[in-house]
Amino acid sequence: MVKNDGTKYEREICEILNSSHKTDSWPTNFRNVKGDKGVDIISYYKDKPLIIQCKDLAKKVGINHVRELNGIMPYNSNLFRIMVSKRGYTKYALDFKKMNKNLILTDGKNIIQDIKKHYDNYKNKIEKKDARVHKKIKRLTETNKKLRQLISQLQNDQ
Repeated sequence: MVKNDGTKYEREICEILNSSHKTDSWPTNFRNVKGDKGVDIISYYKDKPLIIQCKDLAKKVGINHVRELNGIMPYNSNLFRIMVSKRGYTKYALDFKKMNKNLILTDGKNIIQDIKKHYDNYKNKIEKKDARVHKKIKRLTETNKKLRQLISQLQNDQ
């Protein structure tokens, strides 16, 4: 019996990403090196770096594998961590994912649409945040203008 080292599944996922490269921005690098901290594939979607770990296990992926992936890079880093599994995820792994905004748990069939959906949600949040910041800046600018007018009036009254 041939032992499954996972590289076949990693290559399948890489091929899925590369086949989408024709319509989207998916430069993809397959990694098969020691000391890669579990990163199987490095890719990009638009301006967002993706680190991808593939799991071809006989059972669902548990929380320990997901925590490991999440801990690869600093929490505030500007990348999506993606785990791709053939067998799905345990309840605890899915619960952990809910608490981590840049973590995607998916399968080979849905990886493209899940990345796009996650990216769109990410961009929408940034745009909303930007809109709030611009609104605050506008209010502060107006307040500053009123204060300058008031100071000017007070100086003229003296």
